[in-house]
Amino acid sequence: MSDWVLRGARVWDGVAVSTVEADVVVDGAVIGAVGSGASAPQTIDVSGATILPGLIEAHAHLCFNAQRDWRQVYDADTPGRMMVRMAGNAQSMLRAGITTVRDLGAPTALAVELRDALRAGLATGPDLLVAGAPITTTGGHCY
Repeated sequence: MSDWVLRGARVWDGVAVSTVEADVVVDGAVIGAVGSGASAPQTIDVSGATILPGLIEAHAHLCFNAQRDWRQVYDADTPGRMMVRMAGNAQSMLRAGITTVRDLGAPTALAVELRDALRAGLATGPDLLVAGAPITTTGGHCY
């Protein structure tokens, strides 16, 4: 049985040019069906809201702070502080609808460790596809 229904949403499936009004049936943590007239123990009126598939961020560096001083912060960070920033950035991305992130370089094995922690349920965030530490010349890009 379905856990809940989001009623009256504008739904974009990622293929069609425009949205359609529909109900979204949620089973556990996944969408079970999209249509009309569904029932579940809990119904939430989301009229006016738009629901779309999870977004994919194809090139990210979760270790950066996305500010003008990113390089100074990056250079001065300890691994522990950087991991906290990476986890926070991952959570922010998930709240923005990004469900998959390709992290294309972080120092040492931090991105790998974060990916493993997310998979183990130790933190909340998107699925991570990680490259690990960049291979570069001394002082080169992402050194």
